[in-house]
Amino acid sequence: MDFCDDAQLERVITQYDNEANVSLGSTKGSVLKKLSESEIGELKCSEVTSDKLVSFSRSLSADRQPQTVGN
Repeated sequence: MDFCDDAQLERVITQYDNEANVSLGSTKGSVLKKLSESEIGELKCSEVTSDKLVSFSRSLSADRQPQTVGN
């Protein structure tokens, strides 16, 4: 996949995960999985804005540690 084709965020995360040469670690892997499974994962990369990321992180705040939300 060419990242210039404005793919869905979920596809980019999946490709990143598949091509990573190292273990992502539990926190990073968990955050990326949560992103790809959420509504934000359905957006094209060009549609992902800071406002949408902040809103997504706030939706996690209730059941996550601050450092996890920060990731």
